[in-house]
Amino acid sequence: MGDEADDVLRGLKLSATDQHEYTKVREGFESFFIVRKNIVYERARFNMRKQEANETVNVFVTALHALAEHCNYGTLHDELIRDRIVVGLADARLSERMQMEKDLNLEKAINMARQSEEIKKQQNTLRSDASSVVQMDAATVDRVFEGRKQRDKNLSTPLLGFPAITALGLLKRVDSIDLDTLKSTYPRLCSGLGEVKRAYHIKLKPNAVPFSLKTPRRIPLPLVEKVKEELQRMEELGVISRVEEPTDWCAGMVVIPKKNSPRLRLCVDYTGLNEYVCREKYILPSVDQSLGMLAGAKPFSKLNANMGFWQIPLAKDR
Repeated sequence: MGDEADDVLRGLKLSATDQHEYTKVREGFESFFIVRKNIVYERARFNMRKQEANETVNVFVTALHALAEHCNYGTLHDELIRDRIVVGLADARLSERMQMEKDLNLEKAINMARQSEEIKKQQNTLRSDASSVVQMDAATVDRVFEGRKQRDKNLSTPLLGFPAITALGLLKRVDSIDLDTLKSTYPRLCSGLGEVKRAYHIKLKPNAVPFSLKTPRRIPLPLVEKVKEELQRMEELGVISRVEEPTDWCAGMVVIPKKNSPRLRLCVDYTGLNEYVCREKYILPSVDQSLGMLAGAKPFSKLNANMGFWQIPLAKDR
């Protein structure tokens, strides 16, 4: 050792016996030259680490191990790295799967992350192969369709996309329809609100007690005119009817502004009625059952009740 090392050794406050033991001297020099780590700071860096964009799982796991080296986690070392992997993954769905996994340890979490990453790479490769278009030169296209006189002069790219297929007469639009044509052809179906033919009867429990609101809810003054307009519109559509005499049942109105519309949504608080309504027991079909019922079907249609409960008439009291 040099003179500087001798000076450091004298300042280590080692006993005469410890100065002749290699292990004690080495520990003394390490404590002097190696800067003591700030455990709070190191743990904060560890807990803030997340998987960055385009960062592989292996690089992310290696970085976590490097950060955890100076955190002094002890026996919790592997568990805390596992937790950081689950929380810090960029794939939110994989993180949820890991949280629902029973007996998840560090090795299992790393294997799940690596497998998910590899499967995504394989899927991207398969999809890119499946979506690739077979390229053909102009001479090949001419040979295939030499019997057809219709060729697009602007077809410079040898790809059979939608413009080329249409120009070559392989695809033809048989018919089209717009909203005005639909209204003129089927005026009865396209007028009015539209409603379900079968009226719905609300069945009450035998011990039902009529509920009538004692104090009506106040409507903000800026909304009064809009509420009147909406009530008049609903009355003209036949959704509601005016009641001016005493009634056993009376529920409060709730005014809700629509997000992307100047109109208001008028709702009713049926809490008092719902307490005495008998509920129907209807089990929703599963996805497998629905798909099985559609087996072999070719034409499909969609029915959208865009006004919801307005289009379900209520049966009159008997």
